Amino acid sequence: MTEKQPVILCGKSVLIDGLALTLGNKSDFRVITAIDTTEAGQMMETVEPAAVIVDSAAGRDGFETLIRRYPAALVIAVNPENGATMVYSQDQVRNVDDLQTMIQKHLISEQYRSAPGT
Repeated sequence: MTEKQPVILCGKSVLIDGLALTLGNKSDFRVITAIDTTEAGQMMETVEPAAVIVDSAAGRDGFETLIRRYPAALVIAVNPENGATMVYSQDQVRNVDDLQTMIQKHLISEQYRSAPGT
């Protein structure tokens, strides 16, 4: 059995609680919860998460601090009102090919989301 990748869920909303339950039961991720972005940052000193999912209602400053402090981290802010997400990644773009690859990754995820049955 492979070890589950840690994912930090940050916030106190019903949305974050629901995501923690669902991801914990149905995925290859080990869910770690944090009350706020300060606690998430402290956890990131010892854990290298696959992603940090933040309740965007908690304010933009907290997750922007995480992005600056941990530039390699994938930070996803989720809006509890409408489910919209903002994905923050500081993947380095060294040339046009890197930029094209980044755009293609986004297009693939968009195609998946708009496919019937998803």
